[in-house]
Amino acid sequence: MIQIVGDNMRTFKIENNDLVIDAQGDFIMVEGKDEEVQCVERILTTNTGEWFLNILHGLVYEYILTKPFDEERARLAIIEAIYQETRVSSVEDVNFMFDSKHRHMDILITAKMQSGNTVEVVIPIE
Repeated sequence: MIQIVGDNMRTFKIENNDLVIDAQGDFIMVEGKDEEVQCVERILTTNTGEWFLNILHGLVYEYILTKPFDEERARLAIIEAIYQETRVSSVEDVNFMFDSKHRHMDILITAKMQSGNTVEVVIPIE
């Protein structure tokens, strides 16, 4: 459920791919910049075709996980995915941080929203 309050959107808070519930059993909601961050994060952590209600939603992970890694193609796939969130004004930066010893990569994305907020999302790839 997404609820619009004035110019502000509210939705259920998600952590570790689960809805967050407080001690009283109520769903926790997010709004403002936290909601914007969560929306961008949801796009980037969903593989295209994974969500049956919209098979075009998400990131084409094939471009992230392919060997040899093509950084420019991966960057373009990430930018394309981020713009699925209509409130994104611009993608400011996409950085790949490699840890070859532990076979891990973090992708740090910075985007400017129409609200004026700058959101940063880190996507871990293992």
